[in-house]
Parts: sequence; structure tokens; C-alpha cells
Amino acid sequence: MRKITEGVKEELPKRHVRGSVYSFIMGNYIVVALIAVALWLLVINFSQFLRGKAVELPDIKEFLDSVVVVKNDNYGALEIKKYMGENGYIEVLDGDANVIYCSDPEKKNVYTKRAVKFIPDVDVGSFYYIEKIKSESGQTEYLVSKFKSNDNDEYYNHLAGVAVLDSNRKVIYSDMDVGSEQFTAAEINILTGLDEDFVYSQKYVINLSDGSWRYLIMHIDAFSRYNDGRQEKITIFIYLIGIVLVIILMGIFAFKISRSVKKPLTILEGEMKEFSEKTMIESHDYIGPKEFVGVINAFDDMMLRLQRSEDERMKMERDRQKMLMDISHDLRTPLTVILGYSKLIESGESSENNSREMASKIVKKANYMQELVENFFLFSKLESPQFKLDMKRGNICDFFREYIAGKYGELEDEGYELEFSIPEDAEVYADFDEVQLQRSFENIIANSVRHNEKYTRIFASISFDEKNVIIRLGDNGRGIPKEIRKNIFEPFVTGDEARGGSGTGLGLSIVKKIVEEHGGTVKVLNNPVPEWTTLFEIIIPIVRGA
Repeated sequence: MRKITEGVKEELPKRHVRGSVYSFIMGNYIVVALIAVALWLLVINFSQFLRGKAVELPDIKEFLDSVVVVKNDNYGALEIKKYMGENGYIEVLDGDANVIYCSDPEKKNVYTKRAVKFIPDVDVGSFYYIEKIKSESGQTEYLVSKFKSNDNDEYYNHLAGVAVLDSNRKVIYSDMDVGSEQFTAAEINILTGLDEDFVYSQKYVINLSDGSWRYLIMHIDAFSRYNDGRQEKITIFIYLIGIVLVIILMGIFAFKISRSVKKPLTILEGEMKEFSEKTMIESHDYIGPKEFVGVINAFDDMMLRLQRSEDERMKMERDRQKMLMDISHDLRTPLTVILGYSKLIESGESSENNSREMASKIVKKANYMQELVENFFLFSKLESPQFKLDMKRGNICDFFREYIAGKYGELEDEGYELEFSIPEDAEVYADFDEVQLQRSFENIIANSVRHNEKYTRIFASISFDEKNVIIRLGDNGRGIPKEIRKNIFEPFVTGDEARGGSGTGLGLSIVKKIVEEHGGTVKVLNNPVPEWTTLFEIIIPIVRGA
């Protein structure tokens, strides 16, 4: 965090750019998309895992173990629906195939010993399979096949015998013991293994302690056993969780984007508030997309410019007040002298010699006041946006030579020496206003005369390089005090105390404005040659091919 102060643009924090808004959003979008895909795959795999767990059927052996321990023929206490399915049921037959218990009272099945024989055993030691076939005469016949499991491979079954039945279910061929020459319809149904409700049957022999046995006939509802609705519920639940997680993920993404956008806006809002309250802002460090960094930098730059403008306005206001005070002071002092001497002359109390001396002082003060007013008028004129120079293209060396030639005799009459260095027959062309440029020369030389004693040498030279003409004016007098050198071109800055003269303090500020209007610069050389204590350098651009 840094304070933005006047004229210190380099104090602005170095903000680091991390791509653009597009790359920032796309980068986060890709990350979120990858996370969403990974999350969705995880949801699918987890769903399949739970579905697999859901379809793990209850072990029939557990049911058979519970049947063995049933006491007092209390078969109704068994968890029949759990193991047999929604439409499944069980029957208990005695050794003669008579039904002694049925869990479904609506079922009225009748069995024979041979029919029981065809019901597959629970341990799948052997089972029968029947299919309908067409004879050559077009009659529907039945092919009964017996399969038996392999002792070495329980998953491999081999054909143990076949029987062929005609359309009336009579045995017309058999290589296995079928126990009768004709099958009943009930026996055919048993052989098919499914009834009208898609319930298949298996039997289990219950050995009793007295040496007798019973048959447990289990009618298993395969459809409801495998499709009890748990898988669908689990799938819906897991997918809902997945959707919620994806929504949360998108919310996090939106929050991150929102925070990234809000952060620079918060910085801007804070800086604007600070600027409005304190006219000074504290610039915050920020790392982000180049567009946001650019906006914040542009805002800080704008605030810096506004702050500089405000500082300049306040300085101009202070200068204006100081100018008015200085003008008032500079006018009041000579006016007091003029009024005082005028009243003495008017009263007739002074002698002729005194009156002449007072009149001379009145003229001197009036001339000073006239110079002050003229300089102030010119200064105000140069400050006006409507002011325009009367620019004409000409040989600036000839112009400067003529000016110095005319000034030579005038300075000599006042007791000052003039040394000059101007190239002979040099042709250096520039665009300049003769009247205003000559006024700038006059003001500099007038300062040398005003602030130095007679016999001071005044120096003038002109030279040029490839781009500019260089004019130097100075003297070997008292010099300019160091404490006012940097402000010498400001209005009402004078060196009266150090140089023993007087002045309005507007001359050099007028010089600066005139030269700058010509596109040039003016300065006081800090280390002039030892021969000259004060040396002003004016640089004006030249025009090639004139």
C-alpha cells in the first residue's frame, strides 16, 4: 500500500498481471469443468457400487439354515418375502408329496412323487429342461432334457438323459428313468421351471430326526427379487447428490469470479472515497487480469493527474494572491512617494532646487509604476489562452546581430560594456515573433543593468547545432543567489537584497513564457564559465531548408 503524492508517478505500485479476463475465466472454467467431470464420474462409479450392493441377493443357504431349526412346524416365522421375492412363497410336503404347509393360502398345488422329482434341487446337482418341438406331421411334441453338474466344475453341466413326449405328453422315447409313460400338465409346468407369474421352483429335502423327510418347495419370484426398487432409489439419490455437488461447484466458481471482479472494484471504490475525503489516496497492491490491472492503473494515474492539477490550481491561487499583494505593495510604495512629494511641491514650501529634485523622484517612481503596470499587463496577456505570437520565418542570426548592434551604444552610454560573439554571415532560420523575442532579450539585459553597478560587462552570443539555435545572455556582476535560482522564473521573484537593485519580479517570468511559446526553453546555467557569474541560455528550434 503506497500513498500517491504530487509528481511521484514512479511511486505507483508495480501491479503484476496474470493473463487476461478471458484467460482467467476460461482457466477457472476448465478447472471447474474437469472437477465437475471427475465428480460426476465418481458419482456414477459410487452409484454402480451401491447398485451392486443393492442387487446382492440374500443367500438361500441362510434361509435353508433357518428352515432346519424351525420348531413345531412354525414355518410362518420365516422371512419368506425377503428370500422368495414379492410373489414368491414356500410349500412343505411330506414324504408322499402331500402339502402340509403353504405360505400363500391362495395356492392349491397338488404334487406327485414324480412331479417332485422333476423340481430342481437347490444345490443344482441336476435339473430338467423342456422345450416344444414340431414333429414331421406338424404335431407339437416335447423334448425333456436332464442336465447334471460336473463334479470338478460346478459351472459346467452335461446332458444326463433325454425324453421325447408326443402332443398328449406320452413318452415316445427315453433313455432315462421318467417313472411313467405319460406326463401330467402340472408336471410339464414344473419342468418348464416357471409358472404364469414368472416364479420358478426349487426343492430342498429336510431330513427329520425320526429318519423321515420332508420336501421344502421354494417358489422364487425372480423379477421382484432382482428388481425390488432399491437400485432405482439409490440411482436417483446418488444422481441428486451429484447434481447438488455440481451446483455447489458452479456456485464456488461464480463466487470466485465475483470476488475476482469485486476486488478491483472495491479498490477503486476505496481510492475514490479516500480521494474525495482527503484529496490523497493510498494505492493498494493488486495481482490480477491485465484488464483489471489496467483499469486500476488508469484510475490511479487519473487521480495522480487530478491531484497534480489540484496542487497546481492551489499553487496558482497562492501565486495570484501573492501577485495581488506584491502589486499592491509595489504600487503603494511609489504612490506614497509621489503623493508626498507632490503635496510638498503644491504647498510651495520647498525651494526651487528641492522641488526639482522631488520632481525627478516623482518621475522615477512614475516610470517604475508604468513599467510594473506594463509588465503585469503583458504577463496577464501571455497567460491568456487567446494570446498568439505573430510568428514569421527569418534568419535569427541577422535578427540577433541587429538587436545587439542597436543595444551596444545604449549600454555604453549607461556605463556598461557589451561583449558579443555572433558568427559572420551565418544563415540560421527559425519561426519567431520579432517583437516578443526582442522583449525577452530586453528583460534579461535590463536585469543585468538593474542589479549590477556600472562598468559591469554584459555578454551576448549565438550559436547553433543540427536542431536548435542557442542564445546566451549574461554578465560578470554579483550573480544570482543560490536560494532563488530554482524559482528565478516565477512571478515576483527578485534578488534585490543580494544584488542591490530593484525590480517588479515579472521580467524573467515573461521571458520564460515568450520562449516557451516559441517551442523553446530558457534556463540559468548553474556552472557558467568563471568569466561570467550569471548566464541565461535560450534554446529555440530551427527550421531546415528555409
